[in-house]
Amino acid sequence: MLDYVVRNDGAPVPVQLGASLFGRTGHEYFDPRSDRKLWLRTGTTVYRRSLRLPSDMPAGRYRLVVAVWWLGNEKRSIASADCGERL
Repeated sequence: MLDYVVRNDGAPVPVQLGASLFGRTGHEYFDPRSDRKLWLRTGTTVYRRSLRLPSDMPAGRYRLVVAVWWLGNEKRSIASADCGERL
């Protein structure tokens, strides 16, 4: 499970929590079925989502990158974090 600690100083907005793992070759592993759509509440809140990985994913070191996507007229990232070291 991944925890997102998000602060929203404005009105509630519709968002999607995304997450990807990147391997040494730059290949991206993600699971859009686990992306979580929700309304971002005003204030600081912890949100949680899972990240299912394919069973054939090679063992190794990966970078975790997470994002909060705004689901307004056009989907765009409003916040992201690279949670790993560069490979």
